[in-house]
Amino acid sequence: MISIFMKKEYSDITVMDTYTITDFFQKDSTKELELLKHISNVKDMISSSGINEYQGIIWNINKHIRFEGQNDDVRVYKLNYPIIGNNETDIIHIILESSLNEINFWNIMIKTLLERFIIYNPESDKDKGKYKDKKINTFLFLLDTCSVIKFDWGEWDKDLYKEIKNEIKFSLVSHCEDKHNDIYNYFSFFKHSNIEEWEKEPDKLIDRFIKKFRQKHKLEGIFYPEYIIKFFEDINTKIEDEEDYDYVNNLESFNKKLSKKLNISIKKYLGC
Repeated sequence: MISIFMKKEYSDITVMDTYTITDFFQKDSTKELELLKHISNVKDMISSSGINEYQGIIWNINKHIRFEGQNDDVRVYKLNYPIIGNNETDIIHIILESSLNEINFWNIMIKTLLERFIIYNPESDKDKGKYKDKKINTFLFLLDTCSVIKFDWGEWDKDLYKEIKNEIKFSLVSHCEDKHNDIYNYFSFFKHSNIEEWEKEPDKLIDRFIKKFRQKHKLEGIFYPEYIIKFFEDINTKIEDEEDYDYVNNLESFNKKLSKKLNISIKKYLGC
C-alpha cells in the first residue's frame, strides 16, 4: 500500500497483487484487527527503541539510494529503504523483518552490511547532504515478536570496505555473465537478419545495433550496462583499424571478451 501511495502508476504492485490482498482480508475479517494491532505494536516498538531520543529527525519512506561508483558502466543501488531518517549528526536506519532465527540470520546480517555500505557512499548531492559522514544507527524491527534490536556497530564495518566491494564485484560478475549468452544470441540473430550489410559494412550494422540499445534505454527505461555498449564500440574500432574481430562469431570467444570488459568496468566502478 505504501508503494502504491508513494509511486502511484510507477508502483511495482500489480493488479493481481491488489486483488490478492483484498481477497485475503475479505475472507477473514480478523486479519484487519491483526493488522491494526501490528501498527499499534510498531508504535510501541518505536517508543521502546530509543529512536525518539534523536532530535530533529527528517524521515523518508521507500527511499532510493544509489552507490557512488567511479563510472556509469554498471549501477548498484538499494530500492525502497522502508524507513530511514537523518538529522545533522545521525542516521536512523530501520530494517523490518518478521523474525530473526538460525535460518535467516546471515541473510539479514549481509543485507544490513550492504544497506549500510550504500548509505555510507551515496551518489546524489542531496543524499550526500543527508547521509555522508554521519553515524548510522541501525534498528532491526522484528514484527512477530514486537521486539527491536539496535546494532551498536559504530563504524567498524567501514574497515570491511575491501571485503564488501569484493563480494559486490563477485555478485555483479555472476549476475551479468548469466546474461551474456542472451546478448550473443541476440547479436547473432541481428547479424544474420542483416547478413548482406554485415558482410559489406559491418561497422554500420554495429552502429545500428548500438542505437537500438540506446533507444530501448531512452524509450522503455531499460538500463543496459555501459560495458556492453563499449564492447560493441571496441568491435568497430577493430574494424576501422583492420584488426581481427572474428571472435564475435563464436560464443566462447565472444563471452570471453565480454567478460573481460565486464571485469574491467566493475573494478573501475567500485574503485578496487
